[in-house]
Amino acid sequence: MPNEFITQATRRKVPNAHPIIDPTSYRIAIIGDSPDSEDEHNIYPFSGKVGQFYTRVLRDVGINRDQCFLGYVYPYRAPANDISRITLDAPELIDGLNVLKQDLDKFSPNVCVVLGNGVFKHAFARNGSVSEYRGTVFNGDLYNSPFNNRKCVASIIVTGK
Repeated sequence: MPNEFITQATRRKVPNAHPIIDPTSYRIAIIGDSPDSEDEHNIYPFSGKVGQFYTRVLRDVGINRDQCFLGYVYPYRAPANDISRITLDAPELIDGLNVLKQDLDKFSPNVCVVLGNGVFKHAFARNGSVSEYRGTVFNGDLYNSPFNNRKCVASIIVTGK
């Protein structure tokens, strides 16, 4: 079934995941736009190829992914895996942002790694794309955003394809 024809009945919500192991000196939240088909199938964030890539990157810098919070701004797979197809007033997006805010409040991260343009536009009151700001550290500055007053670093997903 092509991604464009995913119906409400066939979609599966992928809940945010709190750390499996208690974080020690760091509290990192990794936030993406929306799950891909592998995440949807496994009902777990970043469980497919993208997640494996980030697991290696984190391990290479001495960070245990199991100590990180993993989540999405939109908890369902976006049509054609394109978050820009979701309207800003979509009830599922609003709900996803509210749940993410509650989860981040509970986790209290030191930093949020912002992966993708969908997350970027919900974190920062500026135009542009996440790729233009890659590596830049910001304080989330959108009122009512899950990222408001949180330290965030802009990143993009690069899997070496």
